[in-house]
Amino acid sequence: MAEHTFGVSETDPNKELMGALAMLAKTSSGGQKAFDAASAMYAPVEEANPWEASLRYFLEMGKQASQPGATVLGSAVGSGLVPLDYLAAKKKEKRDRDQKVASTAMSLAPSLAPKAGKVTYRPATADELKQYGAAAGQMGSDGKFYDLSKKSGSTSVSTFGIVDGVNGKLALETILGKPVAVDSAGNVVLNSADQTTALTAGLLIPKQSGDSKITTKTIGQGTLAEYMTEEDARKFVKDLGLPEDNPNFERIVGQITAGDSSQIGRAVTQAGVYLELFPVYQNENMVNLQLSPSKTAAKPWYTLYVNKRLPLIAKAVDTYNTQAREVLPRAREAMALLKTGQVQTGALSAALMPFKQVFNQAFGVNDPEVRDLETLQATSNFMAPKMRPVGSGSTSDMEFTAYQKAALYLGNSPEANYISLYAFAKMAENGIRLNQLEQELLTSGDYSDMASVNAKLKIEDTGIFEKYTGDPNDAAEIQAFYDSVPDGAVIINNDIFDSPSSYIIKGWGT
Repeated sequence: MAEHTFGVSETDPNKELMGALAMLAKTSSGGQKAFDAASAMYAPVEEANPWEASLRYFLEMGKQASQPGATVLGSAVGSGLVPLDYLAAKKKEKRDRDQKVASTAMSLAPSLAPKAGKVTYRPATADELKQYGAAAGQMGSDGKFYDLSKKSGSTSVSTFGIVDGVNGKLALETILGKPVAVDSAGNVVLNSADQTTALTAGLLIPKQSGDSKITTKTIGQGTLAEYMTEEDARKFVKDLGLPEDNPNFERIVGQITAGDSSQIGRAVTQAGVYLELFPVYQNENMVNLQLSPSKTAAKPWYTLYVNKRLPLIAKAVDTYNTQAREVLPRAREAMALLKTGQVQTGALSAALMPFKQVFNQAFGVNDPEVRDLETLQATSNFMAPKMRPVGSGSTSDMEFTAYQKAALYLGNSPEANYISLYAFAKMAENGIRLNQLEQELLTSGDYSDMASVNAKLKIEDTGIFEKYTGDPNDAAEIQAFYDSVPDGAVIINNDIFDSPSSYIIKGWGT
């Protein structure tokens, strides 16, 4: 595929399309197959011929020069639009084909995604056919050989017509990865495995009679697809004109059936665009409904939200990376020091510290208590500015003191300082994890609404403090809960522990 870049960002639309197809098909090879199959369904567009453009120019120039009162310069200038119109028409023709290929490929790609837990097949080699004594066959991912020479069991064969005649044959061969034989009526004989693949891709129609003159076409605008119950989906598809005995009926019903009740009534989206159901007619009969990207509908609000949200998430990553790399290690060091119970902070310690520092310096005393307090003070001075929101300007002395008291302040008790640091560290860790998770959810392609994304984020948000929610009178269960929380965790004391404190610090003083 030739690479083309457009705009100041030098965007390559082909790479973007292949990326979207790979995401829908779950593999890059599946995305490529979808593209190749779609390309086979539409005749290639002839490139603009510069010689023809030149010929059109000079013919028009001669025509205008023959007019009474015409000048050579005037006819030369006036003829310039003719080759430009020719080139513009060629560009439009190519653009229209590219759009059709992209739309068809995006509808085919999901059908090529690997099916979890299902057996996949490949053509058996000549040695394998000889080994199993068969004229035709496939090897399954389950390690079993399937003899296609027999017309029984799971490998039975059936006859189907192909959508869009010759182009449909090329698309089918691309999807299956092997040549297929088509009779004069436009029918093909497929084994059960190939039937599943082709039906899922929407390439098969009922068997055609020998005197059928096949004319496949798409008529009119598509119908915006919405998720609904299976019962409503069946009625909806039948009302559109596709009979239940059509081989594509179940595929379409499955594509618009809601996975859960929250999806009902919501538009079906794929790769950030609305999908429409386009009727495909063969002669005068509807033979298929093609689920393809809408050509007219606006982008879903979810897509617009994601496009605005992702840059904000990426910007927040820098802040969280700084916290993870610089702030959190300092906070954990201070927590470990406080947890020993050997460092006494508080109003008296804070008031006496300057005097102890002067005394130690004057007499050359190395007091461990003063050293530990100085370490905590340094951590407090380091953390305070980091707590100010990014981009909010300089920090006043009053604000600086407020941030110190919120995180680590020598005038607070050791337990209060520990709990403040613990809360800060947990909020930072939760923020880092949830920021990363939200980015992964929004870019996964598995979600089309924020309700589902938020539900997933809510599950992962474990809060700050540990809390027992079981039977308050079950001592064994309470002990099991206490043993399960990590050392250093802060537990909310809902009168389940014999302590006047509202919070319990596991391992305090050890």
